[in-house]
Amino acid sequence: MNGLLLKNHNQYYSFFRETFNKISTLSTEYNWLISGIECYPVKAEYQKLFSSRYVWISGERLLEILQDEDIQWIWGVFSGFEKNVTLQQILVSKVPFADGNKSFWQLPLKIEHPLATIEIVAWDSSCSLFISSNDATIREFSKLYPLAIDLEQYNQKANKVLTK
Repeated sequence: MNGLLLKNHNQYYSFFRETFNKISTLSTEYNWLISGIECYPVKAEYQKLFSSRYVWISGERLLEILQDEDIQWIWGVFSGFEKNVTLQQILVSKVPFADGNKSFWQLPLKIEHPLATIEIVAWDSSCSLFISSNDATIREFSKLYPLAIDLEQYNQKANKVLTK
């Protein structure tokens, strides 16, 4: 499992329009379960959509929404699933969340939902995490966000400081 932490970037950390625009596989290869949502879109349609406990949405539709309104996500877990995975299969497991979830800061790195291939996490709008089982996807994130740091190394250093 590989992961990146984006916190040393010159822009806000939890606007994902650029991410979905520049990494096309996110919209073409995945359906998304967005959960643990806190965001404040301007359009009433999106306010209603993202006020739910979770949202199940195609990558194509999510990209359309982000192109229409670049929403800032305060909290949220975007769990990406291969197109053949159904919502019924997904809901057998616990719905992912970010606020209060310490597992993102522990080793080994893992995607919170067992059927997901990738997770993008908005963490209190102060940072974003990208975790994927696909090395190529992490390399794409690294190219897009060259200041992102290796999440595993970050967690190792943080854990050493906490245990001393």
